[in-house]
Amino acid sequence: MQYAYFIGCLILFLFWLSFFVLRKDLRREIIFGSLLALPFGFIEYLFVPEYWNPPSFFNLIGKFGIGLESFFFFFTVGGIAAVIYEVINRKKTVKFRLGHKFFFGPYLVAILIFVFLELLFSGQTIYNLIISSLIGATMIAVKRKDLIVQIILGGLFFGLIYLLFFGIFNRLFPDFIATAYTLENLWGIMIWGVPLEEILAGFAAGACWSTLFEYIKGYRTKDLA
Repeated sequence: MQYAYFIGCLILFLFWLSFFVLRKDLRREIIFGSLLALPFGFIEYLFVPEYWNPPSFFNLIGKFGIGLESFFFFFTVGGIAAVIYEVINRKKTVKFRLGHKFFFGPYLVAILIFVFLELLFSGQTIYNLIISSLIGATMIAVKRKDLIVQIILGGLFFGLIYLLFFGIFNRLFPDFIATAYTLENLWGIMIWGVPLEEILAGFAAGACWSTLFEYIKGYRTKDLA
């Protein structure tokens, strides 16, 4: 149980690694998504203990609210979510916007909204994260209508992958959710033994992050030849 969180990250990393090995054309996008997601490991501090308090290496999360697993998790999730649409739908990315200008607007706004919600509703971090991520995805959809389908399917695909991950994880650690999560602070709705909040967070992450590379760097997707 002490290493359950880390083992969970390893399971997710197997998805990450399979994408990285099988889709050489998406490797740059996978790394891009992972590296930009990595710093979000710091927000683990906001989840402890109101949302959960998982065991970690050297009990770092218990002591400081942040552990090595925090960054491993976001690195892995960021890479998977960034390419989940292309992998499942057999798409590739092609550049269509000339120049090297990057467009971070919706993502910066989503971060600011998250901070604002945290100031207003401290202790409701998972809901603040879901809301801000969905707002960011909506802004991208408004600005890039060609990415609307990718946003929706990216959210659904990653949500399903995340649910599949929990199905595997719960078989290995059937008592983890009951002991590590602060269930009395959640809605209490479970789907196949998984808190609804986790599934919604998975959808929101996929919706917001699946178009990261395309929106920021000016790419679009097309069918694999």
